[in-house]
Amino acid sequence: MADLTQYKQKETTDYDDWFRSDQYHNSFLLKPDPALDGANQVAAQNGLPPIAVSAALGKFLNLLVTSIGAKKIIEVGTLAGYSTIWMAKAIPEDGRIITFELEEKHAQ
Repeated sequence: MADLTQYKQKETTDYDDWFRSDQYHNSFLLKPDPALDGANQVAAQNGLPPIAVSAALGKFLNLLVTSIGAKKIIEVGTLAGYSTIWMAKAIPEDGRIITFELEEKHAQ
């Protein structure tokens, strides 16, 4: 029987794995977007914590919203609106997003 140990996957996934995955997927899935770049700039300028979803995850949220044909979305935790923008791009014109933010600093 052939030795397949070289093909055995790691038992855990770490931050570096996800970072490399994002870099790879972003290289061909994402195009520059002024609205998304603006949200990131506003977050940085206002000292918001760097906890927004990654660009690849934002694209995935967009795909999910599109694939289920969502017209109404409730988002909990707005921060600078990065994921909100991704989802808003996927809903129809008569769609609606309601977003809640607990931290006053993030909501300003």
